[in-house]
Amino acid sequence: MCGNTGIPAKSIVADLKANGIDVAAFDGVDDGSSPSSNFERFPAYTPPVPAVVLPLTLRLKLDGAISLTAGFVSIDTVKFTLSKDTDVVFDVFSVEMADNDTFVDLNGDCKATYLDSMIYLFPTGDSTPVFSADDGSVDGTLKDGSVSFRDPYKRTFLKKGSYTLAIAPTGSSEEDALAGKTKADYPPELYTCRARGSYGSYRLEISSTIGDNPLSFTKLPRAVMINPKSCKKPTGLICSS
Repeated sequence: MCGNTGIPAKSIVADLKANGIDVAAFDGVDDGSSPSSNFERFPAYTPPVPAVVLPLTLRLKLDGAISLTAGFVSIDTVKFTLSKDTDVVFDVFSVEMADNDTFVDLNGDCKATYLDSMIYLFPTGDSTPVFSADDGSVDGTLKDGSVSFRDPYKRTFLKKGSYTLAIAPTGSSEEDALAGKTKADYPPELYTCRARGSYGSYRLEISSTIGDNPLSFTKLPRAVMINPKSCKKPTGLICSS
């Protein structure tokens, strides 16, 4: 069947032949008499060269914290503008209880306070997120320095424009992320060692492909100042239960 006209191809070939045109004489038509002739008619296929994945470079490293106050849990936001289309990676290190139930002081603050976090990314002025990310390395491959699969990780391609990133406790909705807080109707995912707590620290890293920095940060959450060298406690004393 000829896709453009609905006329069977066999009828078209017969009509051409009746008008003195033998389409079998053209190289573009295979009459089936010589299967090997296709090797002569069609060139060998050469696959395209795969696109090079550009390496990343760190653009922001921030230590922050989420807290429970008066029945609400805070949600931090980072606002930024991209000057061009690019790949961007959002990486959060927050869970300090490793998947093998071993405590690790990830940010070196000498405290066993952390949270199970998730992230949302919104275009400025739009309530529909570009993405949300909760558990990052569900396959168990922790290549970024996290000690738990519960840490969110997202690599994505973003168009030039302005965006808002929300860092929230797991279970927060899109509406919570936009409001900057979530109601604590149940114990939030904030921890002190292995018990639920009221404060959770995190470390956020944002990277983009190498070259001129396309990221301009217009709003950052309050940073937590950490001096790992000041901690004299062994890990076993920071989280002993």
